[in-house]
Amino acid sequence: MVVTARTIGTVATCPTCGTGSDHVHSHYWRTIADLPWQGRQIVLRVQVRRFRCRHCGSHIFAERQPEIARKERRTGRLALAQAQIGLVLGGEPGARLVSKLAMPVSGDTILRLIRKLPPPPCPPPRVIGVDDWAWRRSRRYGTIVCDLERGRVIDLLPDRSAAPLRAWLKRHPTVALVSRDRSGPYAEAIRTGAPGAVQVADRWHLLVNASDALRSFLDRHHAELREAARLCGSGVRPSACAFPPDAMKLDRYTSFAEAAWRSGRRNVAAIWRALVEQGFEGGYDIVRRWVKRRRMAESERPDAPLPSWRVPSSRRAARLLTSDPTTLSRADRRFVDTVRAIAPSIREVADLINDLGKLLRRQSARSLAAWLEAASATALRNFAQGLAADLDALQAALQEPWNNSPVEGQINRLKLIKRQMFGRAKFDLLRQRVLCTA
Repeated sequence: MVVTARTIGTVATCPTCGTGSDHVHSHYWRTIADLPWQGRQIVLRVQVRRFRCRHCGSHIFAERQPEIARKERRTGRLALAQAQIGLVLGGEPGARLVSKLAMPVSGDTILRLIRKLPPPPCPPPRVIGVDDWAWRRSRRYGTIVCDLERGRVIDLLPDRSAAPLRAWLKRHPTVALVSRDRSGPYAEAIRTGAPGAVQVADRWHLLVNASDALRSFLDRHHAELREAARLCGSGVRPSACAFPPDAMKLDRYTSFAEAAWRSGRRNVAAIWRALVEQGFEGGYDIVRRWVKRRRMAESERPDAPLPSWRVPSSRRAARLLTSDPTTLSRADRRFVDTVRAIAPSIREVADLINDLGKLLRRQSARSLAAWLEAASATALRNFAQGLAADLDALQAALQEPWNNSPVEGQINRLKLIKRQMFGRAKFDLLRQRVLCTA
């Protein structure tokens, strides 16, 4: 649909001197795309007049239309709609959608419109979180800056060195608190770029560092793990998951299965067929695993055969040693008890790691200084020394409510956008799509 239009005013303002002029010199036509109407593509044919300014000599200028920018072939509202679709879908997918919405444009044009979007308004930040994100894992990293009070990304920096973050902090003197991981460059950037800001070490990263320290310790004491597994009758790897997700299909029929079991029915196939008659849609293996667990629970022998073990990796052993014993299976509890009984050094280190976890979760009355003193006398001395070097940030982590959880969530969103563009976007485009949330 083509709409022909012209302005009805008699005076236009000279862009050079600001003086109004009614001396029409000539006119020309502009073809402008606009938002669709009733599913139809709209094209505006606009008559634009040229005026002569008597105050500027022979200066000739064209009248301005507020909805149409200079040298543009679309209205501002159409450009905004196409850019917003591009923010969500990207270039080529966005082009396919706008074509179906009667706003046809190429993918490259959508990307240009995204790049032209003004940065979203951002009040002066007071509490921020910083973390790194991977352009390419183990090769190249950037830095993300989030406003923790408002839960939004306020900037992306091209690398994770100290210099860009230091410069950013100097441009934002209102920052009073920064949550970060234990990265040395970030700590240095905050000390020099915002010396008055409180640094808060992220508790999740501290727990990860503690787990890594325990795993490194277990790597050096794998002989004790092998001995504990041998004493527990190690042989075949246990099932990876005692309660697989599809077992939840049986929850509605547990009472019927229990009644069948108490009536003396022990055959898996018979129980499964009876459940199917009741409407059960799960598979045979779900019922087989349920019957197996039921038989083990009903065993009268305290020394009933346990699921056999293979020597666990250091990672799995660290997880078992730091887990709540009430959440472990009988075989796992036996292994943990055996390790703690035959390896006092492992027991000591595991207890310290568990104490640190309770301290960070604010479930312990023990002081951080007391924990550092105790850890310094064990194999965790290097880890304790590293924590002591960042003591102020650790103390703030125990006192402040802020952490990097919102930052991690924004990093996941950034990864989704980056993968949506197949990792080919330049930094400026990626930054626009992350900051200008549609």
